Amino acid sequence: MANIFKGEADFTASDGKVWRIVLDFYAYAVACDAMGVDLETLFRKISADVDEQTQQVIRAPQPLDLGYLLYGGLQHNHPAIAIRDAVNLLGEGDAVMAALAKAVDGSVTPPEKRESAEGKEPGNAGDGIGTKPSGHGRKRA
Repeated sequence: MANIFKGEADFTASDGKVWRIVLDFYAYAVACDAMGVDLETLFRKISADVDEQTQQVIRAPQPLDLGYLLYGGLQHNHPAIAIRDAVNLLGEGDAVMAALAKAVDGSVTPPEKRESAEGKEPGNAGDGIGTKPSGHGRKRA
């Protein structure tokens, strides 16, 4: 299972309302409960499958699965939102998808690998969910 940190992002809907997404372990637990799946399955459902040779997406995440994740991520600051309304917010397009992606990245990237005010370099884009082990690093005895 992936380590879960805290990823946050805001987006502004077309009506001018600002929504704050907070993805932490609680948010993922809420999304898992709403979907009726475990955390590993949730990560698989929200990650695209990419052909290794062509780099083409062969399976994109389904809108309902992303809506459940958004629902979980909105619970801290917008606890009255219904799942239906969270799914409908996906219709806001690029703004909500960019915010959701930023929050997911923050939730799976260790804080020390993120860009900070001290000018540290951010982690690699491939450090999050859906990546395969590189074979480098510590080996088991």
